[in-house]
Amino acid sequence: MSDNRLYLHCGGQEASYADVKTVHTPMPKNRHYPIDHTILIDGTKRALNNADCTITKETYGLNHEGGDLFALFEIEHTNPNGNYGQVVGLRNSHIQNFAAAMCAGSKVFVCDNLAFSAEIKVSRKHTRYIMRDLQGLLSRAVVSLSDRWIDQQIRYDAYFDKTLTNEEAHD
Repeated sequence: MSDNRLYLHCGGQEASYADVKTVHTPMPKNRHYPIDHTILIDGTKRALNNADCTITKETYGLNHEGGDLFALFEIEHTNPNGNYGQVVGLRNSHIQNFAAAMCAGSKVFVCDNLAFSAEIKVSRKHTRYIMRDLQGLLSRAVVSLSDRWIDQQIRYDAYFDKTLTNEEAHD
């Protein structure tokens, strides 16, 4: 999973969870209801834990003096034929740059230039009822990811069981 990392080249800086916890969340204004970055992080961790997923590595980045959060969680699960990894990416903005979002899959791209992609992607705008909807959204996304893991495991097992001749590999 070494190619799954945060790309912080537009002003973003690596941070720890403790750094993220110190970021001040602004009060709601007009129709914008920002949530604390840790609400998205902890909600995602809770959804992953409920799905029996273990986070093996956490990476955080902050931009705009903490106004934007970017995060990656590497997740590993074991199968008789080997270990397979998945990655969950997060982003959240207090300064209305983007919605609170989670993406997940075997390949994830999270960048402070606002690129954000993976096999599964869910987001929720920072509107009045974000707190009512967010945990359910995260939990449903993790269940969807678990379903895709089963398909991935079947595919990887088929690769593991198939022997190719030199000619077949060449073709």
